[in-house]
Amino acid sequence: RAEFSQTFGHVLLHRGALEAAEQRFRELEELGRAAERGDWLARGLEHRGRVAWYRGRLDEARTLFEQGLERVPKAEEQIAADLHNDLGIVFYYRGDPDAAFSHHDLALRLRERLDDRLGLAKSHSNLGNLLLDFRDDLEGAEERYRRALELAREIGAREMITSTLNNLGGVATERGKWQEAMNWFREATRLQEEIGWSFLGYVTLQNQILCEIALGRIADALRHLRECLNRGDAFLEPVNRVRTRFLFFDAYLTALADEQAGTWLDDARRLAEELEVGEIEDELALREGRRLAARGDWRGAEAAFGGAEAAAAKLTHPPFETLARAQRSRAAARAGDQPPEHPVVESARRPPLAALIRYLNADAEREPSPEVAAELERAGEEAAGLGDVSLERAAFERAGDVWRDLGNSIREEKALARAAAALEALSAGLPEDLRAGFLAHPRNESLHPRS
Repeated sequence: RAEFSQTFGHVLLHRGALEAAEQRFRELEELGRAAERGDWLARGLEHRGRVAWYRGRLDEARTLFEQGLERVPKAEEQIAADLHNDLGIVFYYRGDPDAAFSHHDLALRLRERLDDRLGLAKSHSNLGNLLLDFRDDLEGAEERYRRALELAREIGAREMITSTLNNLGGVATERGKWQEAMNWFREATRLQEEIGWSFLGYVTLQNQILCEIALGRIADALRHLRECLNRGDAFLEPVNRVRTRFLFFDAYLTALADEQAGTWLDDARRLAEELEVGEIEDELALREGRRLAARGDWRGAEAAFGGAEAAAAKLTHPPFETLARAQRSRAAARAGDQPPEHPVVESARRPPLAALIRYLNADAEREPSPEVAAELERAGEEAAGLGDVSLERAAFERAGDVWRDLGNSIREEKALARAAAALEALSAGLPEDLRAGFLAHPRNESLHPRS
């Protein structure tokens, strides 16, 4: 009976039936108490903690995992390793890298002693997540993910293979290798469809949408986002339900559909408050800054980006903190304030981030100069090399403005021609109902052919 409660509970959990899964795990916990089986009791607490985690109740999850560690028998190192792994994930979401690394290291050592290859794959994958998000170490993260994939393939663990393929796609995304990333995601999706793990299927689809938005394939992104919204909300944990709405905002803002973008950001904020999702505070503030910047409210944007920078520092998200600082610098300059020092990012590590920050830094300069125009054009060239047509359009458009202010009509025309070509490519990727509004938007006025 205990084994059935645990196994069936896992099936229900992966299908998004959280209430039914929790009931099964409570049964396992009660059976453990009645039979004085510490292993059953600890497992029941662990699995209930996972349900709480999927609901976004991280404090409750942490309490249940810690109670499980208190009750697990010393001989049950497998359960102890899993509980340390779970706590590492809680602290990852809470932005506490020291605690997260500590628990994942403990889990790894226990699993090495047990020669638990599935557990080792999970540990290497989770340590990769920490390296990627807390230490900005893409190479170290990729090495961990590849080790996890190797272990998972050795034992034929398809769920773990799927998860690790998704993670490798995430590294490729950060490097701007969008097609390589989508190849990883499609392979993960194929496996997910075979095993029916709906939760990871929608997370993978969200990651694919990130690539589609970067490439200006907004029609594809919106189609997939509607699938995430209409079918994925039943399976996704709270942070990823909010993420669906963030991505709607990103897609509509790229299409210059500012009102629709704002509606989705409001819905994301409402849902984050309702579900108590505090770990996306920096992302929420950054997008609020982008919305205000699109409206021309530069002082409001400056404040929002400052909030994003502070939240990213608190959550230990270095790349996000750097981006927020660059956005704040540009907003401050546009508002007439003294901008903070421009941030610098290593272009070889995260080329998309580097190109965006180069553009923001150049656009924050108050006085037009050939050097500013050249930096804007360099950002546009980097964006073009990545296939980021939205940033390419913006960078060359601004370069054209600077050349015009400098009285160099030849360079102005060349820059605006590049911006117009990117505009056409971006327009081609829009759904039909957004195309006319996009082309008529005031931001695109200077890019239309002159009569």
